[in-house]
Formats: sequence, C-alpha cells, structure tokens
Amino acid sequence: LGFDIRNESVKIKKEFNDYLSYFGRVVSFGGNVIRYKPVKAHRSLEFGDEVILENSLAASSLSKRREALEEIINNRCVIPNLVDYFDPNLDCQPSESNMPLDDELETYTEYDKNGKIIFKLNSSQKEAFKKLYMYGPLGLLQGPPGTGKTAFIGTFIHYSINKGAKSVLLVSQSHEAVNNAAEKARELFNKKDQEISIVRLGDDEKISEPLEDVTESSIQNAYRDLFKAEIIQR
Repeated sequence: LGFDIRNESVKIKKEFNDYLSYFGRVVSFGGNVIRYKPVKAHRSLEFGDEVILENSLAASSLSKRREALEEIINNRCVIPNLVDYFDPNLDCQPSESNMPLDDELETYTEYDKNGKIIFKLNSSQKEAFKKLYMYGPLGLLQGPPGTGKTAFIGTFIHYSINKGAKSVLLVSQSHEAVNNAAEKARELFNKKDQEISIVRLGDDEKISEPLEDVTESSIQNAYRDLFKAEIIQR
C-alpha cells in the first residue's frame, strides 16, 4: 500500500453523511487484510465498505492547504481581495508596472564558448514576459514541455529582483521543477557577478545537489558554526 506504519500514523476514513469520518488507526496490513484500532467502540466498518487510508503527511499537507484557502477567501492574504479576481461578475482592474525594454531582455541571451546562441527569449516569450511583469497581481503562462519555461522563470526572477522585488516565493507541485528554476535563477546571478540569498525548503532527499548548501538545515549549521567561531575568537 506504500505506507510505513512503523514510522507514520495511518488513519482509516469512510464517507459518512457527505463527510469523511475518522474510524480508526491502521495497526497492521498484509495480503488482503487491514487491521485497525477503532476510534470509538460503537463506530465500526462493515463488509463491503469503501474506505480511504490517509497518512499523517498527507493529512498535514491537506490541513495546510485548507488553511491557506481559508485565508484567501477571508481576504487575509498578502494580495488584498485576491479572490475577487476569480469572480467574473466583478470588474477588477490589474495593477500596472513599467514595461520591460527589449534591450533589457536581450541581456539574457546566452552563448556557448563558440559564440553560438544556446538561449534567447523569442518574440512570443518577450511579449509574455512584458505582460506578466506589467500587469498584476495574477498571471498565467502556458507552454508544452521543452519550450523554455524553466529558463523563462529563472530570467523572470532575476529581472524582478533587479527591479526591486524584495522576495520571490517559488513553488510547484514537484520538487524537480523548483530545483530547476532555482538553479537557473542562481546561475544567472552568478554569471552577472551578483549575489542572491536563497533558502530551499523541503525534504533534503528531494533537493538537488547544487542547492544543498541553501537548504534550511545547511543554513542553520552555517550560522551555528559562525556563532561558535565568534565565541572562540572572543
């Protein structure tokens, strides 16, 4: 089933009156048998019941997403009235910023050692870049695999920070996508001899090697070592 009940709690739930009700905790499973400890003596499962197994990690993730949605719905998010932009009955006007110039975007063209272009924002990417930067607070960029979205995101992050953005939150449904985009942004800053402060959050085993030095644990260890060194010096 993909669960390790020795190291995680697995709940067994069943839909009851249009609500997922907690029936107990899985004790063991093997073959076609799942043993569980009921949460209440009078609440038990019957033969043929359809159940849902939910581990503690999934439950925690769902809880965080639910809380985030509630914050947005109740207008307690960073962007005021964010939910209004999804209501077709409301006339929400976008915020506007200065349009990026073509000369600025041309500086992101990359060449190999033989002078051959290996990355360049094409005309449609430049147009998308300008619109995403000019109009907020929402934007949508769609493109099939292999069209340069990762390089585009890295470029957009670099440009935004150089134009005054204090912080950028990079998120995705996959760790690999975050790794690739963060690596690209960091690469751009390094090539232009600029500094960028990155904190890569997530499970350490899911973080790529080039970002291992900016994980939460690595940064904590670095500050801890610096503090010890200062104490010794004093």
